[in-house]
Amino acid sequence: MLKITQINLQKLVFLAFFGVTSLFAQNKPNIVYIIADDLGYGDVQFMNNNTPIASPNLLSLANKGTVFTDAYVSHPFCGPSRMSIMTGRYPHQLGVQYNLPEKIESGISSEVNSGIPAGETMLSEAIKNTGYSTAAFGKWHLGLKEGFRPIDRGFDFFYGFLGGGHRYNDGYIATYNREIAAGKTKFQINAYDHPYEKEERRGARKVITEILDRRHASDVIGDESAAYINRQRTSNKPFFMYVAFNAPHAPLQPLASDERNAARPGKSIPNKSKKYAGLVRGLDRNVGKIVSALKSAGKFNNTLIIFLSDNGGKNIEGASNAPLQGVKGDVKEGGFRVPMLWHWPNNNKISGSSRKTFRHPVSTVDLYPTLIQIGKGNINFGKSIGREHKTFDGKSILRNVESNVNPRPYKPSSNNIKDYIFALRHRGGFNEVAIRQGKWKAFRNNQTNNAPWKLFDITKDKGENRNIATNNSTNRQVLKNLISFGKSWATGNAPKPRFFGSVKPKNYWNNGSLPKYGALFDQGIGSGTSKEINTKGVITSAEENNSISIFSNNMSRVIIELGINSGNTEVNIFDIYGRLAKSSTIEGRSKTINVDDLNGVYIIKVENENYSITKKLILK
Repeated sequence: MLKITQINLQKLVFLAFFGVTSLFAQNKPNIVYIIADDLGYGDVQFMNNNTPIASPNLLSLANKGTVFTDAYVSHPFCGPSRMSIMTGRYPHQLGVQYNLPEKIESGISSEVNSGIPAGETMLSEAIKNTGYSTAAFGKWHLGLKEGFRPIDRGFDFFYGFLGGGHRYNDGYIATYNREIAAGKTKFQINAYDHPYEKEERRGARKVITEILDRRHASDVIGDESAAYINRQRTSNKPFFMYVAFNAPHAPLQPLASDERNAARPGKSIPNKSKKYAGLVRGLDRNVGKIVSALKSAGKFNNTLIIFLSDNGGKNIEGASNAPLQGVKGDVKEGGFRVPMLWHWPNNNKISGSSRKTFRHPVSTVDLYPTLIQIGKGNINFGKSIGREHKTFDGKSILRNVESNVNPRPYKPSSNNIKDYIFALRHRGGFNEVAIRQGKWKAFRNNQTNNAPWKLFDITKDKGENRNIATNNSTNRQVLKNLISFGKSWATGNAPKPRFFGSVKPKNYWNNGSLPKYGALFDQGIGSGTSKEINTKGVITSAEENNSISIFSNNMSRVIIELGINSGNTEVNIFDIYGRLAKSSTIEGRSKTINVDDLNGVYIIKVENENYSITKKLILK
């Protein structure tokens, strides 16, 4: 009886609330928050006019909206980045700085039961409290089980997949059925092969349906998003849509028609990038479906569309982060600086007859408080339902964007995370960190104790090619200020993770190899610039770092030797503009790369899950 009374009371409160807010609902914009997966900074036309990949629908939005040149995510890979988007906090503070596992595995069997802590008020919950209908589509990656699903975290409707990815074609159906027939439970099967889930609230009930959907994954997300918009055609209640595409994340399985139509007129796409480009084209095509549905329903002008990627692209899969250096997983610019646009016709400070450009640093942790301001909500409503005071690591940037004012100017005395762009990546027993404020960016990877701290004027040096840490006393002081803040924040706000995506990182934390913040922040100061490897001729130097050597033995070869077989190791050579010149994979202990066709200054990066090494390469 008590339960029935409680439900009825909640309904009465909701109806009373809606009776008031519906009077003002027309003034609130609908919000469509679109996220791409592993999209390269330079792979959409609105960021890079030289890309060969066509993305006309995104370009159309950008040309009448606002493009952000310096937009960052809080972490350089999928799960932690998305958890930050939905909480407005850096993932480390919540202990969610690793991906959730895709299935039950030995050593991490309990991790599959986890997700964002239940006491943390998510964006979907807060925006719903302001009077919005809420729906999510596509990739979730924030929890597989009861209590962590979209329907449990503020969404009224969900159609998508719960894991970190999904096969694009219908091949997953045979795999899933075969595994179930063999006696496996759902969570013993990789989430990439799970059925899609449809979740919806019907009064106080949650209804969850598994669907073996044969459509291409990008079309599933685009079609279902468009169908939801059509169902809102006659509603005066504003809606919030979280649309998370899987594209262009691997596996690289585009529709043949999207692959054929991926190239812009007069442009050609390299063979190694054609599958990836096809996924980008399919993503853009489905953004077009969403835009068409908004227009057809008469909702387009009063809808704020936000588009961005969850992290940088992977060059080895065909992406380009040009002109930035680095890839997904890095805290160099290419790893966590992402393409972003806003489009909102009813706000002439955001949209207009021509493109606006915002060239100041913003973060995805800013978007939660920004959207609550736009939705005219109370960010601390969680206290009324027994939760803690809501904490944000970002700030509302609405007025900054409207007035073109930098939300993060250089303030050396600040100890507030909201005044910084921060990224901390835990690797195989070492860390990589980036701290930006104003035009300054500090960076360090401490795989070796003597690896230097680097400082860049990132407004003039997007490619991070000129380390100016020791140029003068001003620069040295700037670097010390950034390091001091980074150390203070990390040691106080980045505890042991709640879960791990695999056994290896769990072992690093358990045996004391991580976090070691003292080794990260206290060493490498004043070490000067990085060493160079001069090749094409006699060996002038060999760089050794733990178990790796990079050297040349003739005029046209670079040789990489690993002291141990470290599994698949990626080798990428970039020019000074961040464009990929050579790419290869070491599957054993050594690799010889032909560089006879290269001349000039390049960056060679050798990386696997245990280490990441970047060196300057002079070919002449």
